[in-house]
Amino acid sequence: MKIDTSGWKEFKLNELFKISGSKTTPKKELEKCGVGNYPYITTQAVYNGIAGYYSKWTEKGKCLTVDSAVLGTCFYQEKDFSASDHVEILRPNFAINKEIGLFLSIIINRIGFINGYAYDKKRSQTALKNESIFLPVDKSGNPDWEYMENTIKATEQKIINIIKKYEFKRSFINNKLLYKDFKLGDLFKIKSNPQLNKNSFEFLDGGEYPYFTRTVYNNGILGYVKYLDEEHKIKGNSIAVGLIAMQFFYMEKDFYAGQFTKTIYPRFDNFNKNIAHYFIAILN
Repeated sequence: MKIDTSGWKEFKLNELFKISGSKTTPKKELEKCGVGNYPYITTQAVYNGIAGYYSKWTEKGKCLTVDSAVLGTCFYQEKDFSASDHVEILRPNFAINKEIGLFLSIIINRIGFINGYAYDKKRSQTALKNESIFLPVDKSGNPDWEYMENTIKATEQKIINIIKKYEFKRSFINNKLLYKDFKLGDLFKIKSNPQLNKNSFEFLDGGEYPYFTRTVYNNGILGYVKYLDEEHKIKGNSIAVGLIAMQFFYMEKDFYAGQFTKTIYPRFDNFNKNIAHYFIAILN
């Protein structure tokens, strides 16, 4: 869906939300309470930040959470929840629902990616209070919440239609194929990357080599750099993974990498982009 952003207006996050920390609840404390229906939100960048469901909650839902430890990832939390350390809360100063929350989290995550938040540049409460985002506006110049809600609903319906087609094809294929368990280490050679901080590189708009990091956006690529040396260059036609978010990406070209990343290389012949994406779908 193509969206015209030419008429959007800038808003400070501090104007839209009350920004605060959350109460830190150790996982062992929740385990004593037992399994339940309330999400436990952590700093992980996948699965909406959820690392289990327990019978205790400390924070009211219908808000946004932001990881202030690593990547600064933002999620909408519909349900009441508890949280680990370094989980910040954006409590809306307006009526919010799931669709509006999802729209805002997409915009906030995009800004986070542009700002390059990482382990050494945290998305703290202070950083959040200084951030601004662009949003669609109504005739009065206020955020157009109805437009945001309708946009997400339309997008969700497209995704639902795609999933229905995929499930039909998968059902057909599964009736014709046999499956068997394999260990990843039997199929791939897993190697730690020769890693360098981004300050070691010169980033260029037309840089030849991708610089792979732990980000979950843009195929894990923070930017493109000029040639550095053979010692740190990593062979392409492989699958790279950041060890915090644990998101796998296909790297077609030779590349360089940041800290806490690994690469897996096939132990079999005829590996290519299509086969790689099949494995990535399973691994992720």
